Amino acid sequence: IVDIIITLHLFRGYEVGNRRPSLRDKLVVSRKCITPTLYAALVVTGLVPSDGVWSFRDFEELTQKYSEVSIPGIDVISQSLGHGLLIGCGMALALKRDGIPAKVYVIGGSEDLVEGYVWEAVLVASRLGLGNLVLIVVSRGLGSEGGFTGDFILRWCISGWHVVEVSSHNYTELLRALNEVDVVGRPSVITITNKDIITKEYELSSHHNIPYE
Repeated sequence: IVDIIITLHLFRGYEVGNRRPSLRDKLVVSRKCITPTLYAALVVTGLVPSDGVWSFRDFEELTQKYSEVSIPGIDVISQSLGHGLLIGCGMALALKRDGIPAKVYVIGGSEDLVEGYVWEAVLVASRLGLGNLVLIVVSRGLGSEGGFTGDFILRWCISGWHVVEVSSHNYTELLRALNEVDVVGRPSVITITNKDIITKEYELSSHHNIPYE
């Protein structure tokens, strides 16, 4: 998630100076429980003050346990599995109908792919020709060695989506993929296979803690 957020904001210029918010690219985060990571990335990109991380979960502070759209750099954030893609479809359609040359980036996890309405959204995006919609999916163990199964890749391809596979923690590959999906003219999905092995003990002990260096 850090790789994605930083690449979108720094390399792609997601938040561009004084441009009108309606004209810039949109970011939909379909994973509400990643706030420590998300806040740290937004600090690096300069959208959240550095002291915001250290006040994490303090009463009435900006960086709460669950982030809100009032935080700079976040247009939509959703906890429910797969809802981010549905929202992203609507935003991409609105931008297309208004003639605004901006993209909608939806960040989700492989666990979203078990929801039927996600695949309905995939078909709708293809039918409507939403070439300004980019789904970025991070693998969390579906398939062999934490990667994506061929069934998911095949379903995207059959549905008319452009698919790009990227290794985790590789900014060069991720930036190349983002540049590639800019010109395909159809909905795109970037799959990121996470090769890191994190034990349940580590996940539980670090969950919702302040992200120290």
